[in-house]
Amino acid sequence: MSYCTPDYVRTYILGVDTSLVPDSLLQSYIDEATREVFKCLTGWGIEEIAYRVVGSNIYTWNRPIADANLDGVVDANDVEVYLYTDLDTRTRTQLTVVSVDADRGVITVSESVSSGTVTVTYRYWIQPPDDTLLQRAIGLLAGYFVFLREIALLPSKVSLGTLRIEYPRISSRRPIHELYAEYCRTIELLRGGVARKITSRAVTTLYREKWMELRESEEDEDLI
Repeated sequence: MSYCTPDYVRTYILGVDTSLVPDSLLQSYIDEATREVFKCLTGWGIEEIAYRVVGSNIYTWNRPIADANLDGVVDANDVEVYLYTDLDTRTRTQLTVVSVDADRGVITVSESVSSGTVTVTYRYWIQPPDDTLLQRAIGLLAGYFVFLREIALLPSKVSLGTLRIEYPRISSRRPIHELYAEYCRTIELLRGGVARKITSRAVTTLYREKWMELRESEEDEDLI
């Protein structure tokens, strides 16, 4: 799964076709924008002692668990779980991760843990994201990168004797500074704030969750 596509950026952000911004060029800027957006909206738990251990289920302090390697899915490749049998000598064994329930912050390992200290390395969302706003933020930043590094450098016209070449231009309604300003407003929405202005193309509703929900009911289910 991709968080944003070249077609989305061309259609909804830049308003150009593939002749000006082909997929091969645009995808590299989307990848860069994805890394930057995730830096803004996620945090890291590095060898963080588990919030709770119930058999083979390891609970993290923070949730939802995020996509650490940015491949579009949250799975065993995005987390590392270690069992320390002696913290003083830092004697540890890496546990095999079977599955990850990102929303609940639960990592299931292949064997039940009855003693020792469990630590987890993972990436997490600071605020549970709205997928549509996340796509928009990445698209706006990618469009900004394209405009700044590629399109803004093109002349509007080139003349070679009697030959005249005119390049397609991006609408003046979306200058480069407006792209970045709208990106910042979208990031603010994703962080749970209220943006002062956003265009009609933006999603006007934001799905928000209480950050640290009570877990008693979920934990009780695991104990049954």
